[in-house]
Amino acid sequence: MPNEKKTENLSRKLLTKVGIFDNTNFIVEEQKSDNPIIQKLLKNASKSGTGLGKPEFIIRKKDDNDFLIIIECKADTKYHESKNRNLYRDYAVDGALLYGSYLSKEFNVVAVGISGENKEDAKISTFLYIKKSPRYVDLLDENNKKIQKILTWERYIDRAKFDPVLAKSRHSDLMRFSRELHDYMRDYAKVTEAQKPLLVSGVLLALMDRGFEVAYKKYEGEELAAETFNSVKKIIEKAELGDTHETKKKAVINAFSFIAHHPELQKIDTKKNESPLLHIIRDLHIHVNPFTKDHYDFDIIGNFYGEFIRYTGGDGKGLGIVLTPKHITDLFAELAKLDKNSVVLDICAGTGGFLISAMKKMTEKVSAEEKKRILSNSLIGIEQEPQMFALAVSNMILRGDGKTNLYQGSCFDDDLFNKIKGKANAGFMNPPYSQKGDNLHEWDFIIRMLDGLSKNATGITIVPMSVAIDTKHPLREKLLSEHRLEAVMSMPDDLFYPVGTVTCIMVFTAHTPHDSDKHHESWFGYWKNDGFRKDKKEGRIATNKWIDIKEKWLVAFSNKKELAGFSVRKKVTKDDEWCAEAYLETEFSNINESEFIQNTIKVASFLFKNGKSEMVEFLLKNKDSNKKRPPLNTHDWKLFNLGKLFNFEKGERLTKLDRVEGDTPLITAGENNNGIAEYISLEEFKDKKNIFENKITIDMFFNVFYHDYKYFSDDNIHTLLPIDFELTKYNSLFLVTVLSKLKYKYAYGRQVRLMRLPFEKIRLPSDKNGNPDWKFMEDYIKSLSFTSNV
Repeated sequence: MPNEKKTENLSRKLLTKVGIFDNTNFIVEEQKSDNPIIQKLLKNASKSGTGLGKPEFIIRKKDDNDFLIIIECKADTKYHESKNRNLYRDYAVDGALLYGSYLSKEFNVVAVGISGENKEDAKISTFLYIKKSPRYVDLLDENNKKIQKILTWERYIDRAKFDPVLAKSRHSDLMRFSRELHDYMRDYAKVTEAQKPLLVSGVLLALMDRGFEVAYKKYEGEELAAETFNSVKKIIEKAELGDTHETKKKAVINAFSFIAHHPELQKIDTKKNESPLLHIIRDLHIHVNPFTKDHYDFDIIGNFYGEFIRYTGGDGKGLGIVLTPKHITDLFAELAKLDKNSVVLDICAGTGGFLISAMKKMTEKVSAEEKKRILSNSLIGIEQEPQMFALAVSNMILRGDGKTNLYQGSCFDDDLFNKIKGKANAGFMNPPYSQKGDNLHEWDFIIRMLDGLSKNATGITIVPMSVAIDTKHPLREKLLSEHRLEAVMSMPDDLFYPVGTVTCIMVFTAHTPHDSDKHHESWFGYWKNDGFRKDKKEGRIATNKWIDIKEKWLVAFSNKKELAGFSVRKKVTKDDEWCAEAYLETEFSNINESEFIQNTIKVASFLFKNGKSEMVEFLLKNKDSNKKRPPLNTHDWKLFNLGKLFNFEKGERLTKLDRVEGDTPLITAGENNNGIAEYISLEEFKDKKNIFENKITIDMFFNVFYHDYKYFSDDNIHTLLPIDFELTKYNSLFLVTVLSKLKYKYAYGRQVRLMRLPFEKIRLPSDKNGNPDWKFMEDYIKSLSFTSNV
């Protein structure tokens, strides 16, 4: 007769073999737990649904409050798993999943069902429950196969962290904790903005000292501060920091010295009976230390730093650097096609985010020995700012075996630069933006990075769009004489939210002159949508769309294909704009009737609110129109240069102080109210400013409006003056809809200019002579039915 006790004994043997059972680092409980949180969660988790749940094994690691393993046993393998997994009392898998569902309210749970009395016949199934989620998944091994044996704790965690939902959940928890920690440090610890990320990284380093990790609760006040700093020193002194390592160690240790002497950190709060430092250490030990151990490929310090800066609004009181989002540092590693043989250089290393993403990519599917080699020799960084350098060093120490190739100093220091020159076959960089002073332009940093790489190496950087479109900068010629521009990708406008800089990614081949191949075409991609959403508290948040979008980007980049509205190849020189927006062919074939209807209603609504009812009367007249509409047939439309259809007149600057209130609209840049900012005096300005009527305007961001009234405009507005045709109310409405298709090409980073407008192209219906068919456009608008819209 099957005996469940034998299955339990088998489980103990398997747990012993993987170093969990009879190991003082683990707590293995059977049937019940001493942990009050687990007790509460299992209170109503019985298989009958009416009492206490009693899993066969409840396993915790003493230094990890985030994960549990639970095991449920059945003696007979025929009772391993039911069809619907809802027969909790009778089947091993069903019972394990039941307990996992309750415990996942506070923990990430590895739920294991075991059936059978001996190793040869046993069945094992393994699942993962994500904390605070009803969802569970099969836990998979490195080959994406279901795990059907007992693993070490480390391997369970390693496999669990590959689950994207878990990674997202843990990251969200970490960011929430970082905000709470920021508030606590501001209110109680009184540390500066610059000291906050250093305090976090210093404590995490101290917790690497096993003696301190075990004993820190015994200390308080000055003694705790001294012990914390001493442990930081111990970890740093054990590290191997490459060339001039003693000097580097001294600089890094000095950055953390405030921990030992900061009076507010040591002060005992009589109400809480603890110092702020003890509170911070305990919270980091509970909430962050396990994450650091489990996610060696995650830029933990950079995320804290970035969150602190974002949360304080980037007020400039910190270290003054805006860090690159993790999904972009990871993207760089994919674009460069890094592997275990790559060597990566970042001459503006910051907290080491690019190097950590490179390490993650380079250590995929490698042996422990190869991973050690990569961490020791294949990641090279330079950082000038001493405190940021300390963060980068601590970040790298937290990731690996204590060896780093980080250098503190200026990348323009020739002695330092020569030590790393030519070693790397890939370079990543987010240089300082808009630096004042000689030789500190973004191009100076880009050229320096490329000069530091080996021949034919790939160099990738992310810079403001203004760098890509400034055709007059003298360093462009120097750059192209030595290196080749391979690609430029326009990035989301809010990528660095809440900082408003619009950026692009540039890809170069080092030490290959741009014109060495006279047929070379650079590739330009329009990567404006990464699928992220914005949240006031959490910043930009990834959605499920990102994975597919990233794959689309990488395939397009690899193939260098041209896709309308998305990518284009172009032979460019130093005198050209380097961005997709300048060359993309806009997709007009998807324009449809509803767009014309909505734009017409929008104009009519505006005019009605301003006392003009003519357009509303037109809409009402056509409310139930049965007029036959001519088909759009957009595939037959002809391409026209705007410069062949219109002349352009830019408005004049008029500051708010100079404006005099009146009744004539003043058009300025904006999406709302037909572009009208306010009303100014006709008498005051009729002799000082141009006045227009019955015209279309385009503002600096390509917001397009039609005005059938007199108006003034400021210097952000371009009025379109028709060449050899007459603008009517109806063909104007048609044109506004078509012109609006070009809006995607303009933003803060690249604005509408008189030099650009004549070369923009739109598709329009044409007559038998190949000219725009203005009558068709007017008739089409007049034929629209507004039945369901008015």
